[in-house]
Order: sequence, then C-alpha cells, then structure tokens
Amino acid sequence: MKRKKIGKILIMGLLIGSLSVPVSASKLSDAQEAKQQLETNKSKEEKQIEKLQKKQEKLQASIQKLDTQMTTLDKKLSKLNDKFAASKEALANTREELAQAKEDEKNQYASMKTRIKYMYENGESEYIDIIFQAKSIGDMLNRAEYVAKISEYDNNMLNRLEATREKIADKEEQQKKEVQEVKQLRQEVKTQRQKLKEKAAAKKQQVKEFQNNIKKRKATILAYQKQIAAQEKEIKKLEEEARKKAEEEARKKAEEEKRQAEQQQSQSSSTTSSSSGSSSSSSSSSSSTSSGFTWPCPSSHTISSQFGYRIHPILGTKKLHNGIDIAAPYGSSIVAAGSGTVIAASYSSSMGNYVMISHGNGITTVYMHCSSLLVSSGQTVSKGQQIARVGSTGLSTGNHLHFSVMKNGSYVSPWDYL
Repeated sequence: MKRKKIGKILIMGLLIGSLSVPVSASKLSDAQEAKQQLETNKSKEEKQIEKLQKKQEKLQASIQKLDTQMTTLDKKLSKLNDKFAASKEALANTREELAQAKEDEKNQYASMKTRIKYMYENGESEYIDIIFQAKSIGDMLNRAEYVAKISEYDNNMLNRLEATREKIADKEEQQKKEVQEVKQLRQEVKTQRQKLKEKAAAKKQQVKEFQNNIKKRKATILAYQKQIAAQEKEIKKLEEEARKKAEEEARKKAEEEKRQAEQQQSQSSSTTSSSSGSSSSSSSSSSSTSSGFTWPCPSSHTISSQFGYRIHPILGTKKLHNGIDIAAPYGSSIVAAGSGTVIAASYSSSMGNYVMISHGNGITTVYMHCSSLLVSSGQTVSKGQQIARVGSTGLSTGNHLHFSVMKNGSYVSPWDYL
C-alpha cells in the first residue's frame, strides 16, 4: 500500500514536470516569432534603403545633366555678352558716323545755299561776265565749263552726302535691331539658366532628404540588429532550458519505468521470468534511444557537404559547417534520428524551417531547411517517426537536409552517432 502511494506521488510529480515543457516551449516559440518579426522589419528597412539609394542615384545623374546644361548656357551667355558689347560699340561708332554725315550734308547744303542766294541776288550777269571776259574762244569755253562744273559739283556733293547719310541711317537701324535681338537672346538664356538652377536646387534638396532618410533607416536597422542579437541570446537560453527540462523529464520517466518494473517483479514472483523479459525489453528500448541513431533522410544517402570548416556558399566566408548536408528531392521524408522530445519547431532566417529534438544525456539533434514541419514544440517523438519534409528554406542553395548533433550545447560530428 505504501509503495502504491509512493508510485502515485512519483507519477503526479512526473505529470506536473511535464506541464513545464509546453510553457517553456511557448516562451521559445514567442521569442522565435519576435526574432522573425524583427528580421522581417529589418529586411523591409534594407529594401527601402535600396530603393532610396536607386532614387538618389537617378537624382544625382539628373543633377549632373542639369549642371552640364547650365555650363553650356553659361558659355552661350558669355558669347552673347561679348556680341552684345560689340554690337553696342558698333552702334555707337555708326551713330558718330551718322552725326558726321549729317554735319557734312548740312555744311554742303549751306554752301550750296550761299551760292544759290548769290546767283539769285546778282542774277546770271556775273557768270555771263566771267564767260565774256575770256580772251579767246578756248578760254571762254573753259570758263563756261568751269561754271557748269561748279553747279554739277554742288548737286553731286549734295546727292552723295544724302546717300551716305541714308546708308548710315539704315546701318544704324540694322544695328539697333541686332542689339535688341542679342539683348533678348541674352535674357532668354538667363531665364533658362535660372530655371535650371532652381530645378537643380530642388533635386539637391531631394538628395539631402533621401540621405537623411537613409541615415535614419540605417540607424533603425542597427537597432533591429541589436534586438535580433538579444533575441537570439534569449532563444538560446530558452532552448537550453527546454533541453534540460526535457532531459530531466526523460530521466524521471526512466526512473518511474524502472521502479514500476521492480515493483511488478517483487509483487509477482510467479512471473519472474516474464517480468525479467519485459524489463530486458524495456532496457533494450531505452538503450536504442540513447545510442545509435537511425539515418534521418531515408530516401537519400548523398552527402553534399561534410561536417567541418568550409567557405560558406552564400556568405562567402570561412565558417564551421556544424552538420552534414544530405541532398534529397523536395518534399522527401525527414525522420527523427532517435526518440526524444521536440524542444523547438520554428523558423529562423538562417536555418529556415527547423526542428530540434532532445534525446537525453545532453544529446540534441537539429534538422534544418525543411519545406514543412510535421511536429510541434513539446511533442514526444519516436525513433524513425516522420517529423518534417526536405526543402530549401533559410540560407540554402538547394533542396537538402542539414543534420546536426549537439552534445551539452556544442556541435559535434554527426558521424559519431550515425
């Protein structure tokens, strides 16, 4: 009667102990979900930074183009300024020529008026006297020709001066138009340059805003990285707690089974051989759980990467490959290498979908990059039971099972247990 009471107490203790595993598993799951959310948020920020950097590059290319256009306009404006100055100088010279032509025309006109006035006041007798005072016919003809030439000279000179004045006046008008055109072109170029300058300034302001935005997002990513590191530390702590609890439960369970076997053996002496066989069978079963593991991927024995240091295929750095990679088709069955308790069945950005099983005595197996998980945290599994399917989630380059073994929290070669 006393033994039965003790047995009940032990069973109650075992049940109470088993309740702690789901609670710890729940905390672990929450921590893994929190880490996954942080990694998702970090990834979003990185994508936003990438978009902003691309926009910034486009803006900087556009600013460079605007600067080139402004340089071209500056050269054009410089030439127009030179042309404007030359046109103004030429116009000033033409105006001086026009003033001189007008003065010459005025003087010639005054001289001609004086002669006309003289002829009007004295009549033609003077010219007749000049002609008739000739000493010979030749002299008379010469004097007559002289009088005619004076009159012709006056008319020709007046006509030439008038033509010169009109020509210079036309030239002045043409140069005025040219000055005005150059002035207008210069103003248009100035306006164009000002618009380009304002446009470039606006784009430079946008670049500055993008740079500030990128800076803030990088700070956010840094904060996420710190939180992720803290979360990974918490996950490792919870996984270690879950492992220890699972091992403790397995130990208690083994003790209870042993106690019950001994109790049955002492109560029923007539069935000693049968009980002994049962005990031997139980002992054999327990031994198979803690010793040799079964192959975790029955459909394939192809090893694509061994345990040990290597150059990581994605990160490109030398790292410890903490397990073996078994190449297998997508969806292939993954089985528990040994009996134990699932202490983690979740997702990690590096491991992808993964399962972690505690087998007692400090031994834990890990199954990574699964396409889907068929067990949950806290669940008890038996050797050879299907727990997941092969995939390529997380940091993976193709469909395979990454199988790892840990002893007391440190990774060891899986070949020591397979």
